[in-house]
Amino acid sequence: MTVITDTLNVRQKSPVPYISLMPLVIGLVVLFGPASSIFATETHWTHRIDWEDATLYLEGERRISGHSVSAYTHTSRIMSREAPHAWLDALRSLQIDSIRQINDELSDNPELVTLLVENFDNASSLGSSPSRAIDVVRQTWSIPLHSTVTRLFLNHTVTRPLPQPVAWQPPQTYTGLFIDARGTLAVHGSNSTSQTQPVVLPRLYDDEMELVVSPEMVDAAYLSRWGVAGYTTVSDPETHRDRIGDNPLFVAADALFGVIPANPVIPRDTAEVLLVHPANHHILNEGRIVILVDRL
Repeated sequence: MTVITDTLNVRQKSPVPYISLMPLVIGLVVLFGPASSIFATETHWTHRIDWEDATLYLEGERRISGHSVSAYTHTSRIMSREAPHAWLDALRSLQIDSIRQINDELSDNPELVTLLVENFDNASSLGSSPSRAIDVVRQTWSIPLHSTVTRLFLNHTVTRPLPQPVAWQPPQTYTGLFIDARGTLAVHGSNSTSQTQPVVLPRLYDDEMELVVSPEMVDAAYLSRWGVAGYTTVSDPETHRDRIGDNPLFVAADALFGVIPANPVIPRDTAEVLLVHPANHHILNEGRIVILVDRL
């Protein structure tokens, strides 16, 4: 009987340690989440585009596999190696113009993949730092779009001539062009309306649908510097004095044009002021155009 009793006691007591551990296990899962997230080591990448600066900001977060300085450094190096390919992924949906996305060009020209990854060398690291979760490293890069992307799609050495309309306009000289494209505008060739959509390389048309300026008509050096036109939500032209000078020509867009409604349409007489007088050609040849929109 003694032996049987002892055996029974052992059998009764053996589950106790396992049962008592359950609250601890449940608490750990609630506190830290599933084991897969506790030990996750993949980098989480996000990006945003600042159209006013024509800059793409790339941010990565990665869990540190340890709690030492060397672990922090090792994690930062891994993220730096991954960043060029994360930059490429971020670019895929970028709208080059009113028709093309970068992903379309990559499909037609696989060599661009290598060139875009190599152009990540132009990125500026904004530093790395632990996030609020002390076991996570966050790194941010800023990449100027025009010096990294535009020059890959337009690298002409000879600028295409501007249109030469046969017209007369009073000789008025300006330093830049400020286009008010705010609000909901008609989309030419359709029954729809839209707000202006920013793209890397917009074009400008007049209301007779004659081309006023295209990227090929802009000097390559200025394309790499700031593109065909800049975007802003600030209506004060003084904030863009370095681009459009102290005597810009102001005009309101009549409509938009393009599969993606990105190309402003301006009055014909305004286009003639820019095209008829050679003294105003630098506005178009040097991309001294700012487009005012509601939001970016």
